[in-house]
Parts: sequence; structure tokens; C-alpha cells
Amino acid sequence: MRIRLPHTSTRSDAGRPAYLDGYSAAQLAIIESPAPIKQVIAAAGSGKTRTVIGCLEHRLRGDSRLRAVMLSFSRRAVRELTERLPAGLRERVEICTFHAFCFRTLRSLAPERRLRIFGIEDRRAFLNEALREGTDARQLRDAIGGVPYDLLFADRTSFAREQPEAAALFFARFAEYKTRHGLYEYDDLVAEVLAGLRENDPLLRARLTRYGLVIVDEFQDTDPEQLEFLQRLDPPELTVVGDDWQAIYAFRGATIEPFLNFRRVFRSAAVFRLAENYRSLPAIVRQGNRLIRASRRQLRKRVRAVREQQRGLPVLRVSPERPGPNSHSHSCAEIEAQWRARLERLIGERADQVMILTRTNFRRQRWLSAGFCEDQVLTVHRAKGLEFPVVCVDLLGGWSEAAAGQRRREGEASAPADEEIRILYVAASRAENLLLFLYEPAAGQGSPERWFAERFLYARGVRALSSRPARASRDELGGYLNRAIG
Repeated sequence: MRIRLPHTSTRSDAGRPAYLDGYSAAQLAIIESPAPIKQVIAAAGSGKTRTVIGCLEHRLRGDSRLRAVMLSFSRRAVRELTERLPAGLRERVEICTFHAFCFRTLRSLAPERRLRIFGIEDRRAFLNEALREGTDARQLRDAIGGVPYDLLFADRTSFAREQPEAAALFFARFAEYKTRHGLYEYDDLVAEVLAGLRENDPLLRARLTRYGLVIVDEFQDTDPEQLEFLQRLDPPELTVVGDDWQAIYAFRGATIEPFLNFRRVFRSAAVFRLAENYRSLPAIVRQGNRLIRASRRQLRKRVRAVREQQRGLPVLRVSPERPGPNSHSHSCAEIEAQWRARLERLIGERADQVMILTRTNFRRQRWLSAGFCEDQVLTVHRAKGLEFPVVCVDLLGGWSEAAAGQRRREGEASAPADEEIRILYVAASRAENLLLFLYEPAAGQGSPERWFAERFLYARGVRALSSRPARASRDELGGYLNRAIG
């Protein structure tokens, strides 16, 4: 689904062209700004993608000789940007991921060169060689211990932090293997183009300077190398768009620092904020603002809801039913199965408009095992960029115990890391009409789930909902769901 923007015309009496109809004043300020360097801080639900397309269309229509490149960080975002750009302008702009852009650049400079991307079969071959053969392999196995081998690739930051010596040995072998077999990971592509920019390679410079405008979408998901890439590229016009509140890809090596420090690198940049949320009802926006205030490092903005509050649709908290006064709560599997049966009874065939968001793939599999369909349960990371009428955030367990354990070992306070707070914010901001938190009041002391519950779920504006209705016909949840789905 797409953001529902107001239908009132925003045409000024300055004679704006028709393609600029319908934009808000804040969006038009970005689109029409003559500033060559722009940073757009765009809140969730603020019409970011539409504004990015507007910026690109305005410049392409205003300069028939301009060539542009728009970079994003997911294939899904690239597809959406391509579909929404008017067809007549597409031949003058490249829209691709950062890594695909570097891949195309390297291939264009040496067409005879074969670039092979490291894949699943290559991973298996490397692991077989590095961990199963020879004296070095025994040394590496001893250093790694019982960690499943595929997990060594899944979260390299944690691997390096938890086992620095093993990680150093492992990735040294890995780098040697890639070089020997002519293999590239996606980040290697960026590193090689960046190396050429550092050396001021004339062929590379000639290839890249043909772009008069560079737009980077989802800029909060960059890393220091990508920021340096833009700095050395130094295009005539550069626009970066993103939201530091939604920076949640540290496990891929992304960091919030380039977004926070953009003006230190590009001192002449004009900064704009999109702080009107067109997606969510006011109760949801207020809860999101409350959540994100707990994040210590951020670029502040005051986000407000444009939609009017629908009466009787608060943010809800729902705890699992307890079988008896002296008993423990049901197991997670029982709770998940009960929740599925309850949704089916209350809203039947419309249950696909209720999305359950989990922190981990493990928790997602638990919900799927309880009978939910693949498209009814997503991890928060997979749901980023999407929106749903009703969102249920799973706080029943397994939020991020590894992170909690790390903080306890380092003697830190019980508050989750900033990124965990941002992940919860992203989950909450996917909801259009109704937001529910499924939580366990008896969650372990010091766990992220307990901290989230105590800090946010008992706040003003969050209503407790009984998990055991008196009668099916009087199920309070059913009334909320029906109003939210319509």
C-alpha cells in the first residue's frame, strides 16, 4: 500500500507545472530548492518516496541534458522507484542499488572481465576447505567452537565482537579464498570503485562524472565507505534522503553515523525535514514519538499525524491468558495457536490484513508453526517500507537476548541498545489504524521485553485489553479489529 496524501491542491499562484500538483508545502520546498546539496530527514509515513520521485522528475524536466542516478539499498525499493517514475523520463536515469551501480561501473570499464558474485555454493565450498581440511582448519575449528558455520556469515559484527581472534583468522582465510577464485561480495564492489576514486583513476572518473545529479534513498542504511564514495565522487548535485529513526541494519555493516554527520562532510548542505505522517492515526504516531525519544543519538524532529483520530482506536497492549492464579502462563506455542484461532473467529477472511511483526526469524517460525500463513507474519526488517491496517508487535519473547546478555556483561544499564529501540519504532510505525503489543508481564528482569513493557506499554494512551473475553459476541478485540479494517 502507498501513503495516502491529501487530495487538496497545493498549486501556488506562481504558475507551477501540473506535475507538482498535490505536494505539501514541506515537500515542495525540497523539490523546488535550488540547493545543490540536500539532506532530507523524512519521518515514517511522510511521503518520502513520492518526494524523492518529485525531486528527480523536477530536475529532469527542467534540464533536458541532465543525466541522473538514483541509488537505494534494496531491490524492492528500486522496483518501486522505477515504477513510480514517469515512463518518458526513465531512459535518462539509472535506478539501482548501491552495489548494482558499482557492479555495472566495474563491468563497463572492463567488459572482458568476469565479475563473479560470491554465492551459496561458493560459501559451502569455502567452509568445506577452511574448516574441514588440514591443520589450519583444525586450529580454526578449535577457535570457533560449536558455533554453526553458516552463522559466521550471518552477523559478522557479533562474531568479531564475541570471538575476535577466531573472526580475524576466519575472515583472513575468506579474503584469500575470494582473491584466489576471483569472487566478489557486494561490499567488495563498493570497495573497488572507492579505491579507484582514491587513486583518481581517469577512466573511472570519466564514467562517473557524466551524472549531474545523484540521489541516495534510504541513506540511513549506509556505511562509512559509501559516505566516502559520495564525498570523492563529488557530483554537481547530491540529494540524500532517509530517517535516522529507522536505521536498523547494523548486522549488515550499516551505521547511523554517515546520516548524523552528513553536514560535517558536506558543509554546504541544506537540511529539510518531512515531519507530517500521512499513514498512521494520531494515537499510533504519539506512541512512536514516545518510543523513539528513548534513543540517545538522533536528529530531532516533531512528527505529527495528518489523519484525524478515529474514535475508539487506541494503541493496545494484550498479555497472554493465565490458566490459574497459581500457574504460569501458557507456552508461547499455545499462545500463538490461541491468537490464530481468535483472529479467524473475529475477522475470518480478513485476517490477512492483520500483520504480526517479530524481532527474529525464530519467532516468525513459531507463529508459522501455529498455523499463520507466510504473508501474515514478517520480521521487522522485512516489513520496513511496508504498511498494514493492523499491526501486532510480538514482545512475547526472543526480542534480542544476545544483545541483552552483551549489555549485562559490559555492566550497562538495562535499557536496550539504540538500534533495538529503533527496530521497535519501525515495527510500530508500520501500523495505519490499529497497533497492538503482545507482551508477557512476567518477562525476565533485564530483558528487552520487560524494559519495553515497563517503559512504554503502561504509558498514557496505551489501553490494556483482556485476553479472555466474557463471550465471543462481546469480544472487545473484535470491535477494534472491525473498525480498523473497515
